[in-house]
Amino acid sequence: MAPSFPDLLFNIDDPSCVWHQKASALRDLQELGTDADGCFPSLKPTLSDTNLRVRSAGAQACAALSIPDVWGRLPGKMGSQVLPELARCMSDVDPATRRVAREPFNELKASGHLGEVGVGALPVLPDLIRQLEDEDWRIRESAARVFPELGPTGIPACSALVRLIADEANNCREMAKSSLDSLVDVGFVAADLRVVVPPSAQHLRMRLTSKNWKVKCAAAWALGTGATGAVMNARRLAEIVQREPNQHVRILAVEVLGRLGLACLPALPVVANIYGVLKTAEIYGELKKGTTRPTDPALRKACHDTLYIVRSEMVSIIGKAMPKHQETQKAVEKAQRAAIRFGCDTQYERELAIKQLCTANSMHIAAVTEMLKVLLDPTCPGAQAEGSMTSAAEAIKATFDAGLLGAFDTENEGTNITSGLIKLMKDRKWRVRLAAAEAVASQAAFLRRPVARIQHHAESEDESMRVAAKRVLRLLQRDCACLDPFALAKKAAPELRYVNSHDFVLDCDGVPVNDLVMAQKVAREALKKLIQSKLIEQVAKDDLEDRIAEPPATQKVSFVATKPKTRGSLPKRG
Repeated sequence: MAPSFPDLLFNIDDPSCVWHQKASALRDLQELGTDADGCFPSLKPTLSDTNLRVRSAGAQACAALSIPDVWGRLPGKMGSQVLPELARCMSDVDPATRRVAREPFNELKASGHLGEVGVGALPVLPDLIRQLEDEDWRIRESAARVFPELGPTGIPACSALVRLIADEANNCREMAKSSLDSLVDVGFVAADLRVVVPPSAQHLRMRLTSKNWKVKCAAAWALGTGATGAVMNARRLAEIVQREPNQHVRILAVEVLGRLGLACLPALPVVANIYGVLKTAEIYGELKKGTTRPTDPALRKACHDTLYIVRSEMVSIIGKAMPKHQETQKAVEKAQRAAIRFGCDTQYERELAIKQLCTANSMHIAAVTEMLKVLLDPTCPGAQAEGSMTSAAEAIKATFDAGLLGAFDTENEGTNITSGLIKLMKDRKWRVRLAAAEAVASQAAFLRRPVARIQHHAESEDESMRVAAKRVLRLLQRDCACLDPFALAKKAAPELRYVNSHDFVLDCDGVPVNDLVMAQKVAREALKKLIQSKLIEQVAKDDLEDRIAEPPATQKVSFVATKPKTRGSLPKRG
């Protein structure tokens, strides 16, 4: 006779019960199916049992019993309780616990029985954010490890995750970067460093003064790669677009935002709203004759160009992910089907599209690009109703409010970041000086386009645009934005040229050859950026060809310079 439900729960709850009896009771409990409803309070302690086999059986039982009767529906009560606990176990410091929880979690994710498992695991997100700031580095590393599994659910917390890039523990630094790379690799543009670094720019800037040289290098790398929006003060530009009474100033601010690329993603709701209103007025004639301004077409064109640039960069990232990940292709198709609802005549259908696309689910991979398509392409199916563009702009705003489009730097850290990096170029360690010089060169190259746009209008024959350029410059400088890429390039070039020279090889006696190879490769790439951006001129001694043998293809090179286990001989002169 098979054991009854009360007998099984008794064996599971009984602390004197031996491990194999508990594991057997958990396996038998799976066979009861819906008859075991309400048993989660007894199952939850098994996920943290001291015996690995009990933990594994408990995780499998939780996953099996949470599957609803109707395939693909939203998680029921059992599923809503199980998914957060499995996600919490995946952030455990014990590798065995992480493994036994990840297997059933991924099975539920692949089967689709509970729909979007990331959405069901949302309640665990506050706990993960707290774990990212824990004193124990193992807990911080384990929390960072979970984000690729959560997918879009973890994107609102990526600004906290990016702080671990400058963590004291090497494992935490590597895991944070790996998790962010995994999200971007699948197609989640909002996890790109240009989007997630600005909210944490102040923290990373303070890490430039760490006593650990590896932390300094990591912080410099993160700021050089992703702090463009903070250095240029994208927040202030968005405020100008939204509140400035002078229309020419607004036009210029929109153009500058477009030159920032993905770094202006948090400003997307402002630009999309203005463009949606102006484009709707143009197509459907909502504005009465005499209420339009002569500058409206220019503002509309500036907004169109900015939205087009941002969408192109997003599509590029998603396009690279689609051949590698089948789930990315499915997410794009689902987002395209949902966006068609924007073209429906009823407000209910359009609101349903907003609800579907603004939730932290797999469709977020292509949700924003489809919203922008509705705004930019009046011939697409989603733009066929009179309120389509307005609804698409509202959807972008709702996506931003959900934390899925990043955030601004609110501390005006622009000049503080650049001055901190320049100061770091005087460090006694050559690795730190090189990391700082590369970061300064990257910032200079990124700033070249937006600053050039302001300078173009400052020298324009149009008096209105000259006045607008002066006002934008004054407002940005007042808020500590860095607006001199040529000065930054002039600071970085000498250190980069020195590292790229043969004198550097001779001075670094005893340094492993692989470190020298990577250092000169980094210096050459940074010099190429500056030369291609026309910030410096190439001189005769700028040897930008690879002349030192590359490291073995099997050697893994960290983004933070570390010493290899073996030492190689220095390269011969010439």
